[in-house]
Amino acid sequence: DQLATRLESLPWIGSVAFDRVFPHSLVVQVSERQPAAVLGTSNEPYLLDADGYLLPKGKPQEGVTLPIVDGVTSKFMTQNEAEGHRRAKQGIHIAGLLSQQFSGRPRIDVSKPHTTIVDLPNMRFQFGREVEDQWQRFLVLYPTVRTEIEGRSQEVDLRFAQKVIFRKRTL
Repeated sequence: DQLATRLESLPWIGSVAFDRVFPHSLVVQVSERQPAAVLGTSNEPYLLDADGYLLPKGKPQEGVTLPIVDGVTSKFMTQNEAEGHRRAKQGIHIAGLLSQQFSGRPRIDVSKPHTTIVDLPNMRFQFGREVEDQWQRFLVLYPTVRTEIEGRSQEVDLRFAQKVIFRKRTL
């Protein structure tokens, strides 16, 4: 337990499991955290894993374009760990959903506790707490409005129950 606790305290280690194999062996399984987003736009950005955990400063691998999470700082992430993880995780999850339908590098604003705003080229999405329901509602409507909104600057507001609101986006 003591060794597992020490290993799990390292920022790149997600989980550790030990199995004792008799007579004289110990199997250690280590799960590493993988970068899923970049926190902010500082010169030396922090990386976030898919669960919203803050990883050490660094740059993503060459050729990998990760979503950008804005609206919280590394200080906020360390002082408000649970809330920071929740917001970042939700933002990264939303970026994954959007990447299935839209291209471009998402910029995710998680500064508000109950609203996540994602900016893509020509599109802005606003999500509330029920992300999965809101996304499914959009996917049902999207084929119908796709030709009308494609190539135009649009804002899609999904925060309200049983509604999808399209607005011309003003920059």
